[in-house]
Amino acid sequence: MAKIFVDCTYTLATRGDRGIARVVRNIVRQARGHPNVSPVVFARGAFRVVAEQELSSQCSSDAREHWFAARLVRSCWTLLVMIASVLPPALGRRLLAKTVYNKRLGPQTKFYLRCVGAVGHLDEGERSVASSDTSAAFVPGDVLFLPDASWNVDCDAFLVRLCEKGVRIVLLCHDLLPLTHKHLCSDPEDVFSQWLCRWLPQAHGVICNSRSTRRQLLRFVNIVGIPLRADCWIESCPLGGDLEGPAAGVCSAGPLPVGSLRTAKSDRLPGDGVEIHAAMAMDEPYYLTVGAIEPRKNHALLLQAFELFWRGGGKARTVWVGRWTMDAEPLRRQVMSNGAVGRRLVALQGVSDAALAALYRHARAAIFPSLGEGFGLPLAEALFHGCPVLASDIPAHREVCGDRAIYFDPNDALSLASMLAELERGERVLAPVVAGEVPSWEQSVTRMFELIGQHCDGAAR
Repeated sequence: MAKIFVDCTYTLATRGDRGIARVVRNIVRQARGHPNVSPVVFARGAFRVVAEQELSSQCSSDAREHWFAARLVRSCWTLLVMIASVLPPALGRRLLAKTVYNKRLGPQTKFYLRCVGAVGHLDEGERSVASSDTSAAFVPGDVLFLPDASWNVDCDAFLVRLCEKGVRIVLLCHDLLPLTHKHLCSDPEDVFSQWLCRWLPQAHGVICNSRSTRRQLLRFVNIVGIPLRADCWIESCPLGGDLEGPAAGVCSAGPLPVGSLRTAKSDRLPGDGVEIHAAMAMDEPYYLTVGAIEPRKNHALLLQAFELFWRGGGKARTVWVGRWTMDAEPLRRQVMSNGAVGRRLVALQGVSDAALAALYRHARAAIFPSLGEGFGLPLAEALFHGCPVLASDIPAHREVCGDRAIYFDPNDALSLASMLAELERGERVLAPVVAGEVPSWEQSVTRMFELIGQHCDGAAR
């Protein structure tokens, strides 16, 4: 019987913790109940079967900080900043403009080092999967499903051989942000677009995480003139909102598991760690924001809105859950230097799924000010756990939340600050949310495999 092989190379190699990595892990976790579905990684020139436990064991958000390439990039960038600080101001600004803040060179360099780190991590045999001899046995009619950041993995030659052998390629399109928001993305536009142009014509099918992403992909295909296969299908499938772990599902609100919250010392901010428990114990309200702290997620506007809100007498805190990226260093320094902000802003990373579910349940609302998304996974998580949502007015957010959210202009801090003040005074009511109304990961992944089974003759259902 034909099999579905799920690529998780980049997630395993980089121990990623961001959106795509969470999607990949959830697909693999749900696939454990499918006898004809196997996770694979590309190592030593071939795809090799990997146990689901090997992938799920790398779920720690701060594990990425120990990845060699990430440390190397951070060190290089820090050194350049230090050098610039001792140079004459005009010369220092010029150096940073040409390196750290170069919107083209910076992301390309970082991505190149990521790829080198990923390949080296596997090829050196540091992980058990890399030393495994369990090569994936592809036969004609099998399906290779690519839900990972595959544009960072140099496996084109092997994929060509698989296509010649009769193996079907199915892509998972998360977004087109490197093309539509390239000034806010670390992914180089050329690497991503070249990969799309190379493999869309070879794909037997594409699953998009939203109708919005599907529309964007079809527009891209039309504009660029990509010759799709006659039998290529493009469908949309929403992602799941539940969180892994026995305490992560829909349940009644209970005390926050204290031991589940932890932060890396290098990312500590004033008000971090233990104080969040004190805030909850005193029933102090807070608004939750989940996602990597990077320019596209628009945390700078969020902070600006809360500063206006606090200036007007607002009391609620803002709690940020996510890893600080290098591109957010200016914002990080701004927060670190402002003690008043630090007492009201709680920044956490390395939060377990069980603790994150509790944070959603205790929050007054979740706020998502992002400038661009393909889907918006944290929105689905918030809705799944019954957390009211304030979201930037962008197509992906409208699709996920519908009338279950209050929307604001992501370029207008005053509008969000005004909304927060109205909520504080009781002049505005949060949109009601019923926990569990959005799909679970079991439902989402089942639908993905159903689409593959329906469209690819002989594929496992």
